[in-house]
Amino acid sequence: MEYVQGENLAKEYLPKYEEGEIEKIKNWLKTNEEMQTTIINGYQEAKWLAEHYQMLANYWANNFAKIKTEEEEKRKELKDMKRKLTIKLNNKNNKRKCNDTEYVKNKKNKK
Repeated sequence: MEYVQGENLAKEYLPKYEEGEIEKIKNWLKTNEEMQTTIINGYQEAKWLAEHYQMLANYWANNFAKIKTEEEEKRKELKDMKRKLTIKLNNKNNKRKCNDTEYVKNKKNKK
């Protein structure tokens, strides 16, 4: 009984539509659903793209960091090699100087 009363109330208070208007509303609802699905699909696609761009950015950042650390290690190795070579050269020069002074001393002593 209540259902019939509700149906009667709906008939009274709902606006009267002509047959063409109902088709227009149905078409609008269909297009609205299509628009919603395209918006949802676009959102999902944009989200997917953003995630993959983030992954690429992280990948390149990590690679750049690796390259940078490798370059820093190479620089440190080169600095160490340079330092060792300068120490060797200084030692050789010091030995020559020592030998030269000894040579001069010996020469003076021989006279």
